[in-house]
Amino acid sequence: MRPTASWYLYNGMSRGLSLCEAYTSKSGEILDLMAADAISHGARQKIHYTYEEIRKMR
Repeated sequence: MRPTASWYLYNGMSRGLSLCEAYTSKSGEILDLMAADAISHGARQKIHYTYEEIRKMR
């Protein structure tokens, strides 16, 4: 699936942005809003490991 401009507009406005803010926001900012919204509704936050932590898992 390839997100279109209308997809970003819909998701931006559904997360509280005005029409002008949704049009001028970068796609990464809207994706950050979506991630924060998902976490606030119970989604688990992604865990980032360092190189050393990954080596210890092996």
